[in-house]
Parts: sequence; structure tokens; C-alpha cells
Amino acid sequence: MLFFPYKVDINLTRWPVFTLLVCALCIFIYYQQYKNQLVIDKAALSYCKKNKDKLFGVVVEKITGANNQRNCANLLVSLHLNSKPEIKIDDLSQDYHVFDSLNFAQGRALVVELLTEQYDRFQKSVPKPLTTQLMYEPRSFSIQNMLTAVVAHGSWLHLVGNLFFFYAFAASAEIIVGSFAFLLIVLALAVGTNIAYSVVVFSDLAALPTLGLSGVVMGMIGLFVFMIPTARIRCFFWLLVFVRILRIPAWILALWYVGWDVFQLYSQTAASNVNLVAHVSGAAIGLLIGIIFYRNKRPSITGSKRLRKPT
Repeated sequence: MLFFPYKVDINLTRWPVFTLLVCALCIFIYYQQYKNQLVIDKAALSYCKKNKDKLFGVVVEKITGANNQRNCANLLVSLHLNSKPEIKIDDLSQDYHVFDSLNFAQGRALVVELLTEQYDRFQKSVPKPLTTQLMYEPRSFSIQNMLTAVVAHGSWLHLVGNLFFFYAFAASAEIIVGSFAFLLIVLALAVGTNIAYSVVVFSDLAALPTLGLSGVVMGMIGLFVFMIPTARIRCFFWLLVFVRILRIPAWILALWYVGWDVFQLYSQTAASNVNLVAHVSGAAIGLLIGIIFYRNKRPSITGSKRLRKPT
């Protein structure tokens, strides 16, 4: 089943310039991430092709299942993409008993030594992973990375999904509030959602870095629904041979998406790499911005000349 919103059922009287610029920036950044990843992958294959260390080959075989160039490259790349490769190496040394002729402590120490030595050699010959540099580490409280993380994505599916949702709600929101205010709101959501994530997971040393526009997207949903709750959103629905364009009131979509995120956030059984804290806090911040700055303007928004219902 495929279901996603793609457009507010309102004709805009001008182009949502900053919405389009944010989308273009996300696409450009992901293209740079993709090119950077290709360089790293190629370098890893070349390194493993030339590597003749037999003990390292044993480690590769035990960890990946086979000692070949591709598995060797994947292992090195996984270390290089990790924001803390030394912790990853330590975890691998505990998860695999590689050398049967040695006791566990000795074998673990040798695995750490071999992986550290090989990775140190490899990382000197390749560029730093761009994705790792752009993502936000929750314990850092880096404003710069709070901003770069929201325009970086983990995959093209992650990118496309976020941009469809973003454009569906942000385009109209920009026309309503004006381009300058819209830009300030995007920045506030980028910083606010990441601060919320840091506060929630600060005591969790295993908390993962985050990236993606989804917190800002949820903020736009919260803001838009406060201003025009009954506006209908065009949604593409596909189930096997059944294809339809549905028009669903914005408040129903918001209730569904935010409610599902809240359920997952508090569910004991939910396991996901999705930053649910950013989703829920983004919706809350967007709604709060609407209440504080646009409460008195809401009655006039629907009849604004800048927005027209389709004829």
C-alpha cells in the first residue's frame, strides 16, 4: 500500500519560493552525500584488493561470513560511516570470538588491534563521510549541525518522502505567513526539534545521531492545521490495482500522523530508527507558533486573497 499527501486543495496565487529553495537544497545536499559515498566505496574496494594481511582476512571472514573484497570493503565503510568507529570496533570484538586458539580476552584484544590498525590506514586515504559531518549528535548541542542535519538524508526514499510531505503543507504555509516569517519558522523548527531530541536522550549514551527534514515537516503540519484545519489535502492512494486521489481534511491527517507517532514513542514494543521525538516536538512547536503569533489572524486567513480554493 502507498499513501501520501502531496498538495493542499488550494490554488496558490504566487510561487512558494522558500519552500522550493528548501526542497532544492535538500536534493543538492543528498547528491553531494551520494557522490561522497561513491568515492568512499571505491576507495574501500581498492584498499581491500591490495590488502594481504591474513589475520585481518580471518577477522573479515568471522564478522561478515566470507573473506572477499566486497565484505572487506563493507566492513571498513561501516566503520568509516560510524560517528564513533572506536566504539563500533569494541562492539565487534565482543560480538565475535574470532581466534579459537586464543581465550576470549586475548582474541578480543587482537581483533581490536587488527581492526584499529587497518581502519587507521584506510581512513587516511579517503575523504571524511559527508553524512557523518552533517548529522546532529544529540549530546553536542551544535547549532550548526542542527541546521545541516535537517537538509541531509539517509537515503533517496527518506529524501523523497520528506519532500512530498514538506511541499504539501509548507507551500501554503509560506504564502499565508510570508516568506521571511516562513524562513524564521523553518529555522526555529530545525533548532527546536533537535534541542528537544537532545533533552530527551541526553542521559542515553547509546542515542543515535539524527538527520532529515521530518521534524520541520511535522512542524509545518502543526502550523498549517492550526491556521486552516478544514482545508482538504490531496493524497495519493495505491493498493494493488486500486488507485485513487483522496481529499482529506488537514486536521484528520494531522491527528493520524501525530497520534501514530505519539503511540510509537510511548509503545514499549515499537522499534524504529525514526526520530519520533523530533516528529512529536515538531508538531507541538508548529502548533505553538500558530497559537502565539497567528491566533488573532486565523479568521482572516481562509478568505485571504493570497489563497484561492480550486474552481
